[in-house]
Amino acid sequence: SSPPASGSIDFPQPAIGAMISAGPVALTDLALSAGVIFVTVWFFFIQSPFLFSRLGRAKFVPIMMQITQLYFRTITPVTVVVLLLSAQRLGLSDKSTLAAVAACAATLINTYGIVPKALEAGHRSAGERAREPDSKDMADFVSDGGSKTETKTLHRTVVLFVLLMTAGLAGHMLLA
Repeated sequence: SSPPASGSIDFPQPAIGAMISAGPVALTDLALSAGVIFVTVWFFFIQSPFLFSRLGRAKFVPIMMQITQLYFRTITPVTVVVLLLSAQRLGLSDKSTLAAVAACAATLINTYGIVPKALEAGHRSAGERAREPDSKDMADFVSDGGSKTETKTLHRTVVLFVLLMTAGLAGHMLLA
């Protein structure tokens, strides 16, 4: 290949392009990984702030708790499939597969460990939400979750593991 023109940057072929040319298993892996990232970004960072600002904490939290259960029931098997596809295609010691392992582990820890406790705390905090003036402060919700006492640490932990899962999937896609 010829050297790049003055002032331009010659980027190597992206990993995603290599995955697409690698065949249907790689393409399925890419599509599922991208789908989970898209749904996660939509769910946590677009839809949730919008609904919270419209509904306020008192109405938003019960709805979000139900949607959260659906979200994790949906993405958990998909992240497992991504891991299995990557392991089959690249092997367990490949960096991309290790990123998929991290994403899958974060998802499983959230789904079966943290989220059930967070939802239980959210149910218990309903009385606290009812006693407080309704809040539409998004920064407050991001920090505290459903209430200022019972759900604060669990809410932050759920978000941390969602970020770890998303970073793992993004790393998986970039390293493939």
